[in-house]
Parts: sequence; C-alpha cells; structure tokens
Amino acid sequence: MIKAVLMAGGKGSRIRPLTLSRPKPMIPVANRPMIEYIVDRIKKSGCNDLVVTLSYLKNQIKSLLSEKYPEMNINYSVENSPLGTAGGVKKAAQHIKDTFFVLSGDVLVDVDLNKLLEFHQRKKALATVVLTPVDDPSHFGIAVLDEENQIIKFKEKPAASEVFSKIANTGTYIMEPEILDYIDTADKGEIDFSKDVFPH
Repeated sequence: MIKAVLMAGGKGSRIRPLTLSRPKPMIPVANRPMIEYIVDRIKKSGCNDLVVTLSYLKNQIKSLLSEKYPEMNINYSVENSPLGTAGGVKKAAQHIKDTFFVLSGDVLVDVDLNKLLEFHQRKKALATVVLTPVDDPSHFGIAVLDEENQIIKFKEKPAASEVFSKIANTGTYIMEPEILDYIDTADKGEIDFSKDVFPH
C-alpha cells in the first residue's frame, strides 16, 4: 500500500512572527491548520499510511494529528537539526519500502494524488514532480522539460538573471524507494531535492 511522507519540520523563519509560537504547517487557513487540508487530501486518495518529518515545535503537530486522525497509521521521523527536504526523507527511509508520495506540510496544492500516481506509473518514473506555471519564479524551484515531460534542467529560487523558465516546483512528488540511493547525507548538513537530487 502506498505511503505518504509529509515534510513538516521547517521553522518558517521568513514569516515570523507568525511562527514564533507554532510551526508553519499549523498556521490557520480559513480557521483550520494548513496541515489538516494536506492530510485530508492524502486520506481522500485512499492512503492511510503517513510518515511525518518533524523538528520545530514538533509536539503541536503530533497532538493535532493524533487527535484528528486516529484512524491513520502515522509514524514520525524527528530531525534534531535541519536535514533539508531530501535529507529528511532519507532519515525516514526505514518506513519507506514502496512507491510513496512526498508533500510539503506548508504548501496547499490542488492535485489529484490518484491521477498523479497513474501518471507516475505510466511513465515508469523514478520520481514525478508536480509543476505549475507562475508569473514570478524567483521564490520557487524552476524546471525545463523535454518533449517527454522529463525534467532536463532545474534551478532553485533563481536570481532575475538566472530565470530560464516560469514552470515552478510545488513541493509535491511521487517517488520510488530507489530515489533514496541518490541521496548522500554523509557530512553534508541539509540536502534538498531541488538543489542536490534533481538534474541541473
């Protein structure tokens, strides 16, 4: 059965003071913590196995998820220091044996996860990245695709002179466990999918 890895360990330092007393995924959107919308989308896809990467103010997220989603099988992977998106997923590797979703706990993306899975399987991909067009790509990772919809170039948060695309990374992925072999965490601190794993 497919699992989902929910990345929820970031400090949200760029949006302080909103995150001084709560982690970024707990920021309310229409009177509900943002993370609830993301877990609801995961549940709607039929996925009941969740791995949550945690760090900053982790107990708030644990309390919410155990209260709101007692029917889900939730495991936690706690980072004592920031590991980055890929590093955090690699640390959770003991829970990952098959194809898995990766979602950011602080980004709301309107995507049908079942259709994403079908696309991923049809393409026989190692990793599938959900992309979207944007007007200002300076706050996102951007990608160039070939005629087969494969990423051939990727750049994280480009300066104005470095912009080569307005197709942005949403932080939503589906991956095969073999992707973990491409993540080298030895003495490297934070390892991100966008900077260290995807093609540049």
